[in-house]
Amino acid sequence: MSVDITRYAQALDKFLFEMEKLTAVEDPQQQDILMPIARMLSIGRIIAQIYSTPEQVAMEKPGEVATIYEDTTSELTLKQNFKYHIDNGSIAEYVVYHSESCKPWDEEDIRHIELIVKMLYTFHGRIRIKNLVHRMTFYDRELGIYSLAYFMRLASMLCIGGRIGEFGACYFNVKHFSIVNQLIGRPKGTLVLRNYALGLQNLLGTEDEAVCRVGSDNFVALFRKKNLDIVRDYLISAMVPYDDADGQIELNSYTGYYLIPDSCDRATDIMDACGLAIQFARRDAKADFAFYDDGLKEKQNDIRMLENIFPAALENREFKVYYQPKVSLETDQLAGAEALVRWFHEGKFIVPDRFIPSLEQSRAICKLDFYMLEEVCKDLRRWLDEGKQIVRVSVNMSRRHMGDIDLLDDILDIIDKYEIPHEYLEIELTETTTDVNFKDLKAAVHGLQAAGVKTSVDDFGVGYSSLNLVRESPWDVLKLDKSFLPTADDHDPQKKIMMDSLISMFQNMGLECIVEGVETYEQVMMLKEDKCQLAQGYFYDKPMPMEEFERKLLTEGFFQYDVEQIHASNTAY
Repeated sequence: MSVDITRYAQALDKFLFEMEKLTAVEDPQQQDILMPIARMLSIGRIIAQIYSTPEQVAMEKPGEVATIYEDTTSELTLKQNFKYHIDNGSIAEYVVYHSESCKPWDEEDIRHIELIVKMLYTFHGRIRIKNLVHRMTFYDRELGIYSLAYFMRLASMLCIGGRIGEFGACYFNVKHFSIVNQLIGRPKGTLVLRNYALGLQNLLGTEDEAVCRVGSDNFVALFRKKNLDIVRDYLISAMVPYDDADGQIELNSYTGYYLIPDSCDRATDIMDACGLAIQFARRDAKADFAFYDDGLKEKQNDIRMLENIFPAALENREFKVYYQPKVSLETDQLAGAEALVRWFHEGKFIVPDRFIPSLEQSRAICKLDFYMLEEVCKDLRRWLDEGKQIVRVSVNMSRRHMGDIDLLDDILDIIDKYEIPHEYLEIELTETTTDVNFKDLKAAVHGLQAAGVKTSVDDFGVGYSSLNLVRESPWDVLKLDKSFLPTADDHDPQKKIMMDSLISMFQNMGLECIVEGVETYEQVMMLKEDKCQLAQGYFYDKPMPMEEFERKLLTEGFFQYDVEQIHASNTAY
């Protein structure tokens, strides 16, 4: 070796110092770092090849190739290969080419070259390990996108840097994603989640904006406030591809937004605010998103207050059963009723929209459901004992019951405790129960039907309606939501066509069909024309206290509604 040892030592020292700074195996800065030593050792080119398995090498299949150094001004002749076996079974091979314009390598040159290659291998291994740790820490393993840990780090850095006031954040949950998995299968469902997140990430403009997975179908995003409309429009509705054959599916999300103030100094506060906002987004049937503000804090305090007083209120029987009649459209007679809960606390009426969503966030709603069922059974028992001509009463059961293996037994135990003939009870389950496992829902419906208890799909069409819900379970009754019912202000003929078709289809399937929210004479006539069996709504009666409903239960025959008289009275009013 004829190089100047002093110059070589200095170049080697600089090489070691500069290589410590690199963060990628293919970092272009390696070219400048290696150049002094490469020229001293007559190296014209260095490439690195990574083979995943020894078989790749044996079969001469190409591996992952990276050019580490190249002198484009010289011709290449001889080469030296250096192989390193990695613990996971893969192989790293470094190929060093000689520069033709320089003197041939001697044994000492080869030893120095091998030393340089070993150092490169060590640095590259360290970089790969660091990148692997970084990826495991800040990327979601299943989807390959940013993780919650990345969001927390990024938000913290923006807080520390005093820039967080430029940003907004949102927590979003994909609506009814369990149904997506059922429709296209779990592997494609996973791809849909990845493409959904990446679709939003690609719409955002800077490296400071990120879409991160919290877990399952939950995500959090950090974005510049100027991009709020872009984010909101995307999360309201986005067509997401899931295969190479142009397969797409529409996704939308429940979303909680927080427009971050300059004073925010903790990433955890951002998550808390977004988390609170999405809770309210889930409760609002009209809008699937909510923005955090001080008003939400007050609402949250109200919810906690209601949750705290609920146990005592249940024990003190503050919850009362109100009955709303169901009317036969063929005979105009009372044909059934729905039991609805009303809460009177310390002489004040608490509206259901205020307490039911909060109780649904926990299993407290289940206790209320069983309380209501028992109160209805008490009333039915008394009416039977008095010889009244009673009608079937429907009682709502929250989707929170799904997954409870004792649900069927608990329902039947209450009914049988009061010796109520099973045909006088109907259990209503909202169609949003499609969020839960079909298996649990189908088991509950099958069990109730086998016991002679009627079951109904409540509010069909409000949420993510699926005909599979009706086709795969033996329902007895389907309640169409009032949103299908045309009003005097409707000028869209498609609405009536859809309603007519649904009534006809479900009745042909053997389902009893009832439409709720009936408020006008014209709607009654329309439903009679469609030969719909039942109607429920303010045209006939509002929900009423037990004592008032009791007066409609006769000892002979059924209470008769005079539709023409009601119409004339409403018109006169």
